[in-house]
Amino acid sequence: MTMTQEAPAGPAGRPVGTGRDDAPGSTPKPKLPLLPIALGAGAAGALTVALLAGLVLSIVPAWHSSTSAVAAVLSGNELRISADRADVVLVPASAENESADTAVAQLRGRYSVHQPTVTASYDGEVTDFTVNCPSQQQCEGTVTVAVPSGVQVSVATTAGAITAQGMPNELQLGSQLGAITVTAPAEALIASTTSGNVVITDAASDAVAVQTASGTVTASFVEEPSLLGVTTYSGTVDLALAGGPYAVDTTGVRAPLDITVATTESAAASRVVVVSTTGAVTLRAAG
Repeated sequence: MTMTQEAPAGPAGRPVGTGRDDAPGSTPKPKLPLLPIALGAGAAGALTVALLAGLVLSIVPAWHSSTSAVAAVLSGNELRISADRADVVLVPASAENESADTAVAQLRGRYSVHQPTVTASYDGEVTDFTVNCPSQQQCEGTVTVAVPSGVQVSVATTAGAITAQGMPNELQLGSQLGAITVTAPAEALIASTTSGNVVITDAASDAVAVQTASGTVTASFVEEPSLLGVTTYSGTVDLALAGGPYAVDTTGVRAPLDITVATTESAAASRVVVVSTTGAVTLRAAG
């Protein structure tokens, strides 16, 4: 004898627990087309790639380019530049702006939402250039600042690199994460960074001070500095020195040390002071 089992009845005698949408008396539900979610050969794979590409493009904002500039007649002999995440390039002023005692900042940027800006302001006899590149949005830029001679320049960035080219100015350059590159400085120079490398080329500065935690320090001189100080924790130090002999103080060096430059114990000689914990130090003659 054949036995059959009926589905349990629900309210109004309708079967329950069948897991079907086409039970007797029910209204069929419209079926949604299924899209392929795995890459494969043929039309299905091509459709999937197209869908994913469209999704990415709809999520990632498009990049835009921008250019802006600001000029400021200097209120004194000090110029401060704050650039946060943008790179900074320092160049000598043109002859026209030199005679007008005017500094010019030109910003070239790329952004997805908010455009980077550069503004000028005054704090007594100090002129300020401020570059704003919102950190919460995709934004990057490079500001080139043309500076008249005889002006003390200080630059501060968080992640931006700093470059100075042939500046006849006293320079104080600081970046937390960016590299610092200085070519042919003629006046006193201070450069400090946490993890960026410091490169100084063809220096004629009389006094130079460099400080970094983990970045390397490379410096070459075309004239003999009267005072050179370098402090680093783990970065290597390579100094190519003109002239000499030098009174060299390396008592703060705990790393490998190689000195081939002419040295002296005379207190009247130019001084070189190096402090390094783990970074190797090289002092050699330029050329």
